[in-house]
Amino acid sequence: MTEVMIVSGFLGAGKTTFITRFLEYGLAGAHCLLIENDFGDAGVDAALMDRTEGLVISEINSGCVCCSLAGNLQTYIREALKELEPERIILEPSGVAGLSGILRSLKPFVQEGLIRLEGPVTVLGPPRTRAYLSRFGGILRDQMENAGVLVLRPGTDPATYSISGQEVPVFSLDWTRENFEHMLLPLIRGGRGMAEIVSEMTVDGFKTAGLVYYTLCPDQAYTAKEAAEILYGLRRAFREKLLRLKGFLHRTGGGLWHVEYTVSSQEILEFEGSRNAGINIIGRGIQREPIERFFHKEMGTMRIRV
Repeated sequence: MTEVMIVSGFLGAGKTTFITRFLEYGLAGAHCLLIENDFGDAGVDAALMDRTEGLVISEINSGCVCCSLAGNLQTYIREALKELEPERIILEPSGVAGLSGILRSLKPFVQEGLIRLEGPVTVLGPPRTRAYLSRFGGILRDQMENAGVLVLRPGTDPATYSISGQEVPVFSLDWTRENFEHMLLPLIRGGRGMAEIVSEMTVDGFKTAGLVYYTLCPDQAYTAKEAAEILYGLRRAFREKLLRLKGFLHRTGGGLWHVEYTVSSQEILEFEGSRNAGINIIGRGIQREPIERFFHKEMGTMRIRV
């Protein structure tokens, strides 16, 4: 029977870092399928994890796996179970996907005895801003209330999420190999059973309507300073309307920059892999014209896909 682990969490919580550690520590098994779901076409998270031996990566882009692509997810999992016969499937949904919808999509496979659900895991990172969470708190609550294990990103204060009353296990240790293997993995494998989770499943009390996403494909190269100025300009121009940006930019002198942006933080790191430049943008209430105007002004001519 194939073990399935869902790694849920809000935008920027640390889902990809968590999965990277899980794979790095060899806890996924010899034959693992990773299903990545996100808005946009740049395939950022998959690029960061495609060096793991024995790992097969599938990307479901341009939508949220718990709503518009739920049927696609079921079709793909059924085909993958038959053709790939993975020992484990790791599913990383979009940060704005409700966990309850994903569990509903997987329920038929549990009933047929095709998969065993582990966890599921919800990663909680440091909260961004009050305004950020006030508009999307329903998604976060759904991810927390339907989790089998809550995992705190190192440096996160449990009090900020009011999780003291949660009945599910909470993992709040550093993400070391020893802690993952001896403390976290038993929690994931011994998490609440699927029947119990489904019986307590929270009714969706949130909406993702109004979210827009763009994939930008710039051709020119940038220095670290130029890339930082672009991200800083985004914060000034769009403030909390722009929820998430991640992707790759060509680096002056060769290679790529891996850029990450949320309403309260940004990161620019060197990336030596072979990828096309492209950045995914997620926002609410942002029209295409202001986005195009900003990026053409700051970055020159580029292709923009909606």
